[in-house]
Amino acid sequence: MPSCIFCGETKVTKEHIWGKWAQKYLPATNEDQLKRYPHQINIINKHGQFEVGKGVFDNVGDPLSKTTKVVCNTCNNEWGSSIENDMEDAFSSIFVRHKLESNANRSTAIIRWLFQKNCLHERACPIPFNPIAPRKWKDTLEKERLQRWKSFRERNEPPKGYKFFMGLSGPRTGIGHNFVFRLKDKPAFDHNEADNMLTSCLLFLGTMQSVITNDEGVIKRLNNMPLKSKTAPIAELVFDQPFILNKVMWRREEFEDAVLSAIDQPEHKLRRNYKK
Repeated sequence: MPSCIFCGETKVTKEHIWGKWAQKYLPATNEDQLKRYPHQINIINKHGQFEVGKGVFDNVGDPLSKTTKVVCNTCNNEWGSSIENDMEDAFSSIFVRHKLESNANRSTAIIRWLFQKNCLHERACPIPFNPIAPRKWKDTLEKERLQRWKSFRERNEPPKGYKFFMGLSGPRTGIGHNFVFRLKDKPAFDHNEADNMLTSCLLFLGTMQSVITNDEGVIKRLNNMPLKSKTAPIAELVFDQPFILNKVMWRREEFEDAVLSAIDQPEHKLRRNYKK
């Protein structure tokens, strides 16, 4: 039986994956209502080989109307609603009214929303762990992420080590996500305080594109933009600090490639060449 990922309560309710308010700014077309939006996840078969599997969000209909039952009534309709309301205010200001300079409160609101969505997407991805490895290792990883989600709820801010980046997507816009995780090069499964999981969650909502990550390779790649220049296509968001987005659009596929190649390319080369 599923329980609330944020507090452990066993009675769960339907939580909108993206936030119901987003439908106001990105209304679904008739095609959206009938189209199947695939949700693919990495799994490991009994032979220890990676395969692509179908995720729980794989079904027909508008992505913004999809829900998941992993959050209790209090965490959903009280704490969660507060996060969604604050995010709608920030989103409409930046991506609808195009006010690219935001105060510390909006920065905090966006970070909370991004990490909440990171938790929901992480929960939808089972840990792809080699079946021949000791079971206690997988149990350790499960406990680690449960503790992250619980800590976020209790403190109302993300755990240390996570970085948040956001920018403008163009010319292609839309709705989508990509959640990727891997183990540290030298995991410490017997250390209670260790965080062995490195995760990166890319979220795309209209002209907003963002990534939430604790993967040092990804952080290094994005920090090399450089972020403080007037031509940087993304900005780093810091809890309780103001920020400014540049009027620079980064193609969604190139942004996504920059993150994913930092994870799976040893020399951090892009997977594809892009013509300007």
